[in-house]
Amino acid sequence: MTQDRHSRSETRQRLGSMLAEQSRRIGLTNEDIDALEQTRDRTPAEPLSFEEQVLTRLDEDFVQRSEQSVVAMPAALLDRATVLTQRMEVDLDAEIEGDVTL
Repeated sequence: MTQDRHSRSETRQRLGSMLAEQSRRIGLTNEDIDALEQTRDRTPAEPLSFEEQVLTRLDEDFVQRSEQSVVAMPAALLDRATVLTQRMEVDLDAEIEGDVTL
């Protein structure tokens, strides 16, 4: 036995054991699983674009919770950000260096 195994609680239930117990309790059979597997769509999902992942969800959030979505930055935080960035020079037209995935 490894030390890791010694440090585990003997009463701890594993996820697989828990799922198996639940399946037995509700009467799920191997035939049920086979039937589910046959109807499962195995077509790979299309990856979401940045716009779909982030911007669309932000837009939906703004519509649903407009009173909470945009809040004013506290003055102390704004002052601190100003101090931290006052000597920074940023060229917004410069290319991004390194690997960037959007």
